[in-house]
Amino acid sequence: MNNKLDFLPHTWQWDTMNRDEFLYWSTYGSVSTKLIKRWNLNAGGTARVLDLGTGLGRNARKMARYGMDVYALDIDTDVLKKANEITNKEALNVNFVSGDMRQMPFDNDFFDAVYAENVLSLTSFAGLKQTLGEIYRTLKKNGEAFLVIADKSSPTIQNAQMIDENTVLISQQYGTNTGVATFVDEETLKTCLGKLEIIDKYGAIHGYFPETYRHMILTKKIR
Repeated sequence: MNNKLDFLPHTWQWDTMNRDEFLYWSTYGSVSTKLIKRWNLNAGGTARVLDLGTGLGRNARKMARYGMDVYALDIDTDVLKKANEITNKEALNVNFVSGDMRQMPFDNDFFDAVYAENVLSLTSFAGLKQTLGEIYRTLKKNGEAFLVIADKSSPTIQNAQMIDENTVLISQQYGTNTGVATFVDEETLKTCLGKLEIIDKYGAIHGYFPETYRHMILTKKIR
């Protein structure tokens, strides 16, 4: 693995987006209300939750509106500044934190829940396994994590340059750098989850419809 590519942050040039794209990534949180209510209930009122790879903070702010104790992690300091500006204008309380998802700056057993929708595939396969280990470490016992990871059947990788069996070279959507991304099949996913156990992959609990090219799973730290 080329270490330079493996550790290159996927930064966004949010100022190059058109108006509709900016509104989508900054305003319309996609975290399901079903998950939010479940996690608050599981925590006995107010869940401490991590929005991993928060970007412009759309999901972090939606969770904050429901009274959650929200931490929002991203490696891109510029996008965090913009997310913080938007959040302050809405008078919401979100703890924005700069950091690498593969080495999170949080204590063990810190979160009741983790939400990771558009970030887990934006690293190498080795980086994905590191990140899943960090999610497990920072979750409390019986804590839950909603994870979205790209599936290997995606047409995106059909003609892509493969770095290893699960890692491809890509160009970023809103940026000029080249980085890596990970795509896994179902069996590989089960292996790299480690001690995180899948409790829902069809949407009965987490509230999302299954997608062809993405694994959308709710997992739990049972031990």
